[in-house]
Formats: sequence, C-alpha cells, structure tokens
Amino acid sequence: MEQTASPHQVKHSAAIGTRYNKFASSSVRVFLAELPPEETDRLLAGRTVLQEGYRGLEDPAHEQLAEVRDHGFAVNDGETTYEEYGVSAPVRDFRGAVVGCITASAPRARVQHQQSQSLLREAVVQAAERVSTRLGSLPRETNPVR
Repeated sequence: MEQTASPHQVKHSAAIGTRYNKFASSSVRVFLAELPPEETDRLLAGRTVLQEGYRGLEDPAHEQLAEVRDHGFAVNDGETTYEEYGVSAPVRDFRGAVVGCITASAPRARVQHQQSQSLLREAVVQAAERVSTRLGSLPRETNPVR
C-alpha cells in the first residue's frame, strides 16, 4: 500500500490499513463488483457490508455493481461523509483478477468548485491500468475476464 498526501492545507486522509465496510465507499464497490451476486448478497445480509446512509440505492445493488464493472470505476460523491469525494478503479493481475484498487479522495467542495470530477476519474482509471499492466493484466478491451 502507498499513500501520497495532498499538498493542500485541507485534505481527505485515512490511515493506511483502514478497513471500509460501507457500500457507499468507492473502493468497497470496486471489490464487490467482482464477486458473484450470491456472495454480495451474503455480505449485505450479514451486515459485513453496510448500506445505511447510502443515497444511491434507488437501483438495486447488483445493477449498481454491474455499472462499476462496465465503467471500470466507482464514485463516492459525498455518500460516506458529506465532505468527501472519492473515485476508485480496480487493479488486476495477470489472471484478470482484482487484487487491489487505486483510490483518489479529496474534499468534495474543492472537487465541485474546480469541476474536476472527470479529471480525477480519468487519472485514477489510467493509474489503475498502468499498475495492472505492470502486473501482467491485458488491456481492458482484450481481457476476457471482464
């Protein structure tokens, strides 16, 4: 794991090794998107992953996770905490399996003020693809696992 601190005075930060268990977390949804639906159901039913407070559940969880798989990233726009904007993309190994993710998080007000949502998404997706390539993963278009 690695973390790079923002040079800004106001920043979003979390200690390395922090465990996240909210469905609203972009990194949690990246990992859930790769699981079989019955495993996701088990984690949600057993409250290993919590849905409370998530405003994005107008669509069923499985539909949202399918969008994460299709788009190649997940966004947390103030869902876990109002002040945070986060985006995560999966890191894949030579088998195409998700073995990690790249996440960028920032104060939501700054992201909205600078209208940098698409810039952050693209940077995270590109970084995850570069790391995946170094781990032997095929490009997104040619990987049969995706």
